[in-house]
Amino acid sequence: MHDNTIKYYDRFYTAEQVIVQAMKDLRKKKAVSILGFPVRMQVRAIKFLPVSLVMKIWCKQQGK
Repeated sequence: MHDNTIKYYDRFYTAEQVIVQAMKDLRKKKAVSILGFPVRMQVRAIKFLPVSLVMKIWCKQQGK
């Protein structure tokens, strides 16, 4: 089944890449696993932005 809800992606990762990173982070006892430098920077930047701005950008990316 294909879900068309999310329309914009910065980058695609394979299931294998996600699993490898998740297992590394699990061994390090990290609470959250984030794959890739660009995604990690997005997660950090979002913490400093107002939620309304983040949602506005996300909705624009999704064509909503």
